[in-house]
Amino acid sequence: MRCRQCGAEISENAKFCGVCGKKVEKEVVQPQQEEKKNVKVEKNQNTGKKSKGGIVALLIILCICVAITGFIIGRKKETAFSDGGNSVISKIKGEKKEEEINGAWNEFSQYYKGYVYYIKQLALDENELYRQKVDGGELVGDEEEVWYDPYSEIRSFYIYNDKIYFACNCYGESEDSSEYECDIYTVNCNGDDSEILYHAQNYATMRMYGENLYCLVEPDEGNYYIEKVTTKGEATKMFDVPEEYMNMYMRWYGKYLYSPDGDEITRIDVTKQKCVKEVAVKKEVAENIVDDYMVSGNKIYYTDASQDGGEYGYRNWYEYNMDTKKEREILREDMFPYSGDSFYIENCVGDNLYVVRSDSDGAGGQKMYCLNLKDNKLTFIRSRDTEYSDEWEVCGEYIVDRWENEDGETGVTIFPMKE
Repeated sequence: MRCRQCGAEISENAKFCGVCGKKVEKEVVQPQQEEKKNVKVEKNQNTGKKSKGGIVALLIILCICVAITGFIIGRKKETAFSDGGNSVISKIKGEKKEEEINGAWNEFSQYYKGYVYYIKQLALDENELYRQKVDGGELVGDEEEVWYDPYSEIRSFYIYNDKIYFACNCYGESEDSSEYECDIYTVNCNGDDSEILYHAQNYATMRMYGENLYCLVEPDEGNYYIEKVTTKGEATKMFDVPEEYMNMYMRWYGKYLYSPDGDEITRIDVTKQKCVKEVAVKKEVAENIVDDYMVSGNKIYYTDASQDGGEYGYRNWYEYNMDTKKEREILREDMFPYSGDSFYIENCVGDNLYVVRSDSDGAGGQKMYCLNLKDNKLTFIRSRDTEYSDEWEVCGEYIVDRWENEDGETGVTIFPMKE
């Protein structure tokens, strides 16, 4: 053993160095503390392993989340663009409701799951229900017959849960159009399994709201009542309709009957058991509304009867919100790129109003426009030959034009919204 001070050799039992006299300090080993140090080191090593394991697990979970998110986004993109850019048809497949696709005032046509369904007039008191497959702004294949009866005339139809419900006048085998009955039929969209849902009295008109059909019934001349018919054929009388409501200015939209009532326009909810009138349009506005007002959602579109109309008889159009009780001007003469004859709103889908204006050259043609109510922008759609044309409706990105020519021939033409 050596002295720590001078390095001289000293005995193991010496208390002082014989050379420098420094007190000898012996090294004491503490095994227990060393053990503890080892234990701490081991714990730190284990903790490190656990920390690394937690990070790896977190990264795996994060990767899975990213993969799932990417899959969902991919599916959404596939849904939105799988039809070659036909955005309206894409939205029909999942995001849009039918009332946001078809014109609010459609009477003879409706888009449903890739097909345009329409009533084609064959002759007086005789028509037929057809459908045409459409995709990406194009017609696919030939038109298909869905339902036809030589002694029946379809008056209106609605599609719900892959079934078509329609009311028609049935003449039996008689050609006397003064003798007929009214029936409500149901048929699958492909034309199979046609059956009479309900045998009715003389229906003036019919609407579908929710899962039920509501019919305006005229049991005898001058008397009317509302009848509810379920999709199972169960009928319930709701209430008698006031006689003053039955005039040329009455409108039926959604679940409401609208009609001028004194200095106001009131409405009746047909889904209620009692006839209760409520004010839809206040007096200050109602007195300026002419007979061609239209209803869509909580809004009424109308021309101001107090306006002169000018040389061509046109008047500006206004929007009245029945909830906020506010009105605003939406369509004026100076919004059109050319001067011409009168202009009017033909149909409505969501925030888009479809406007028609006759050409000023007297040739009988029309130009069709779309007025977007969000930005109040008027956009040209296409020209329309009205020499042999009768009426048209909006079904998604398609115009359904029902016509009759000078020889009495009738037909339906479907074409894309844009030329």
